[in-house]
Amino acid sequence: MSVKQGLAYAGIGARATPPEVRRLMTRIAERLGQLGYTLRTGGADGADQAFLEGALKADTPVELYLPARRHKGHTQERYGNKVRVSSSIPDAAFELARAQHPAWDRLSDFVRRLHARNAQILMGKNLDDPVRFVIAWTKDGKVVGGTGMSIRIARAQGIPVVNLFDDGALEEIARLLR
Repeated sequence: MSVKQGLAYAGIGARATPPEVRRLMTRIAERLGQLGYTLRTGGADGADQAFLEGALKADTPVELYLPARRHKGHTQERYGNKVRVSSSIPDAAFELARAQHPAWDRLSDFVRRLHARNAQILMGKNLDDPVRFVIAWTKDGKVVGGTGMSIRIARAQGIPVVNLFDDGALEEIARLLR
């Protein structure tokens, strides 16, 4: 399987993503991997894990951005060469996240790291390689929580977002792949 340069997407969503949506995410990630897309995700439970499972099934590259070393047991040693695990977050990622958060000064350092790593998922390790699109799921399709923060950053950067909660989401993904 060959990976096409510049074909990365973000697979994100709520930790409480319903099981049937997580199964769909896994199938989507597997298919996108077969098409040569690289997954970028954050390694959280729920949606991130579902996307990661699909990408690993497809044996496609994954960029896994973590808020801290060894977060949730994710290590480079665990995955080998197919998954690039990074917990180094540049200052610019914090600034990108700060610009989209209404109460940044009230957040703990760890929550700030979570949001900053979301910026990296969307914009790449050094914030100079944006994903082609985002596939997400949020409860009731609302832009809330950490996933909502990622959606706000993506929209501010002009990155298309497909929310699997919405009717027509699969058709929208197909349109983005053309």
